[in-house]
Amino acid sequence: MRAALVLSLIMLGALALLPQLRFDDNVVRTLSSDSAVSRDYRALSEDLSGAEQDILVLAEHPAGFSADAYRQMRDLALELELADHVNYVLSPFALRFPPDHEAYPGEPMVPEPIDPDTLEPRIAAFSELAGALPPLISTDRTALLMAVAMDLPHGSPETRSLLSTIGALTDAFGAPGLAYTVAGEPAMAVDIVEALRVDLIRLNLVGGLLGVLMCWVIFGDLRVAALTAAPAAAGLLVTLGIFAATGLPITVITNVVPVLVLVLGLADSVHLVMHLLEDAPATTPTQERIADTARRVGPACGLTAITTAVAFAAIAIADSEPLRELALLGALSTLSAYLVVLVGFALVARFMPAGAAARLARRRTVGVPPLFGRLVFNHGRIVIASGMVIGLAAAFAVSLTEPWFTYRGNLAQDSAVYRASNVIERDFGGFFRAWVDFDLDAEGGWTTGPGWDRLVAATERLQAENPQLAVISLATLAAQLGVSGGPPAPDELADVPPALLRQLASEDAQTARVMVPMGDPMRDEATLARFDRFEQSARASGAARVSGLPVLMRHEPLDIIRQLSIGLVMACLASVVLVAAALGWPMLSIALMLPNLLPLAVAGAALHLIDGGRMIPTAALALTVAFGIAVDDSIHFVSRFDRERRDGEPVDAALRRSLEGTGRAMIATTLLLCVGLLVVYLSAFATVRLFGTMLMLTFITALLADLVFLPALLRQRWFRR
Repeated sequence: MRAALVLSLIMLGALALLPQLRFDDNVVRTLSSDSAVSRDYRALSEDLSGAEQDILVLAEHPAGFSADAYRQMRDLALELELADHVNYVLSPFALRFPPDHEAYPGEPMVPEPIDPDTLEPRIAAFSELAGALPPLISTDRTALLMAVAMDLPHGSPETRSLLSTIGALTDAFGAPGLAYTVAGEPAMAVDIVEALRVDLIRLNLVGGLLGVLMCWVIFGDLRVAALTAAPAAAGLLVTLGIFAATGLPITVITNVVPVLVLVLGLADSVHLVMHLLEDAPATTPTQERIADTARRVGPACGLTAITTAVAFAAIAIADSEPLRELALLGALSTLSAYLVVLVGFALVARFMPAGAAARLARRRTVGVPPLFGRLVFNHGRIVIASGMVIGLAAAFAVSLTEPWFTYRGNLAQDSAVYRASNVIERDFGGFFRAWVDFDLDAEGGWTTGPGWDRLVAATERLQAENPQLAVISLATLAAQLGVSGGPPAPDELADVPPALLRQLASEDAQTARVMVPMGDPMRDEATLARFDRFEQSARASGAARVSGLPVLMRHEPLDIIRQLSIGLVMACLASVVLVAAALGWPMLSIALMLPNLLPLAVAGAALHLIDGGRMIPTAALALTVAFGIAVDDSIHFVSRFDRERRDGEPVDAALRRSLEGTGRAMIATTLLLCVGLLVVYLSAFATVRLFGTMLMLTFITALLADLVFLPALLRQRWFRR
C-alpha cells in the first residue's frame, strides 16, 4: 500500500507538470558547439541581432502570373513594408535597373501599369545584368519570392505575431489561382514546434496501443496484456514529468525518447510477467512468486537499464547542448522508468487472472526455432567464423559511409513549409545566407580608395568563380545604383534600406560583409561541390571569416558524428565491462562485445541501402542508443545461463535451458520493441523515421546474434569461468 501510494503521488506530480512541457524550435542549436565555426556564427548573429534570417513569402500560380496576380502581389509587398518589425521587403517590385542601363535606365523591373507582355523583356534584361540581384521570379513565371527582413532575433515571441500578420495579409491579396506560402527559417521554427506537439501525442498514443496489442498476442489474454502494459505506461508518464521538471525542451532529437522508454518498459514487463507465469513455482503463494520473479529477473532488467543509460550518457561527449540534454534526459528516463516498472509490476502482478499461466503454456505463440539449437550445438565453429566474416564485411561498408547533414531532414515533410522550401531551392537557389567578412582596417575601411578597390575585387572574384550564386555587397549595390569610380557617398546610398546597409558594413566602416543566398549545402552532391567551391574562393579572396548557417551545416555535423562515434566506442566498452564485473566473469566482456558489435555494423552498413550511404548525426545517435538496448537481450541470456551454471548444470544443458526459457522472452520482447517502434513511420520527421529504422534493424540482428552467435561463443572453452 505504501508503494502504491508513493507511485501514485509520483504519477500525479508528473501529470500536474505536463502543461509545462516546452518545445524547442531552434534546429541550429543542435549544430552549435564551441568550435571556431560556431563561435563565428554566434558572433554574426549577435552582430546582426538576428537579422540574418528572413521571412519568405512564396507566391505560386500553376498557369503563370496574370496582370491581376502581379498587381495583387505588388500591393502585398507594399503592405508588408508597413508591418511592425519589418525592416524592408526585397521583392521583384523593389528591383530597379542601373541609371546607365541602355534600355531601361533607372526604371523599375516591374513597370506600372503591369502588363505581362512588356514585363517579359524587362525580366530577361534584368537577369543579364552582371552582379545584380536575381529577379526573384521563376523562369516559367509560376513562382515569385518576397523576402521580409525583420528586426527580431531568433526565438522572439513577437515572431509568431508577425507571421500571423503576414498570413492575414496574404489572405487579403489573393487572385484566382494565386496561392501564398509563408516560409523561411522563422516559419520553419513554428512549423517544427507544431509538428513536435502532434508527434508527441501520436507516437506515444499509437505506440502504447501497439504495445498492448502485442502483449495480447503474446499472452493471449487481454487482462494480462493490460496489466503488463500498465507499469510501462506509468514509466512513460514519469518520463514526460522529467522533461517538464528539468525544464529541458522537447526537440527534433529528443521527441523519440518517451516512446522509446515506453517500449523498453514494455519489454521489461514482458520479461517479468513471462517469468511469473512460466518459471516461478506455481504451488507457492502469489506474493512469494512475485518476490521470486523480482529477485531473479529484476537484476537483469536493472543491468539493461544501466547499460541503456550508459549508452545515452555516452552521447554527452558530443560538444552540443541539445545532445547533452538528450544524454541527460535519456539516462534519467531509462533509470526512472526501470524503477517504476519494477514497482508497478509488483503491484499489478497480484491481479493476474487465475489460469493465465496455463493459457500461456498452451499458447506458445513464440518459440525459439529448433534450427538455432542445431546451429549452436552442431556447427558452432562455422557460426563463429560466419559471424566474424559478416561483421568485418559490414564494418568495411560502414567505413565507406559519408558524414552528411541536411536541414530539410529536421522539418515536417508533410507541411506546406517543407514543400515551399523545396520550391525556393529549386527556382531561386535557396534562402540560407552565407556571409563573407573582409577586414579593411589596414586599407582605412571601405570608404577609402584602397579599401573600396579591395572589396570590389573580392566581390568580382566571388561572382566570377560562383556564377550560379547571387553575390550581394556594397559593391554590387553601388553598381546597380550606377555609382562607379570609387566608394559611394552617403547620399548615393539613400535609396538602400538602412537595415541592409548595416548588414553589409560595420558602423566604423572597417569591415565589409558580402551576403550570398544559397540552398542547403548538403542537399545533394552537386550543391555540396558548389558550396565547397564557394567557400574555397571566399577564403582565397582574403576573407577574414566565412560564416552563416550554410557554413555551420557543412562543418559542424561532421564533428558531431566523429564525437558520437567516440561515445559509441566508450559505451560499448563500459557496458560489457560493467556486465562482466556484475557477474564476476571477466572473459564475458569479450564474449558480449563480439555479438553486440555485429548488429551495429550490419545496421550501419544498411545505410547504403536506406540513405545512400550517408551517416547523418541521427544515424550515429541511433547506433549509440541501439547498442545500449540491444545488449539487453545478451544480459538476460547470460544471466539465465549463469544461474543455470551456478545450479550445477553442464554448459550445453545450461545453454539449452537458456535458449528454451529466456530465448522465448527475448523473441517476444524484440517483436514487441519492433512493433512498438513501427509508430515512428507516423512521424512527420524523416530523422525520427530513420532513427526507428536503425533501431529495429539493430534489434533484429542482435536477436539473431544473441540466439546463435553468443551461445556458440559461450560453448568455447576460453570463454568459460
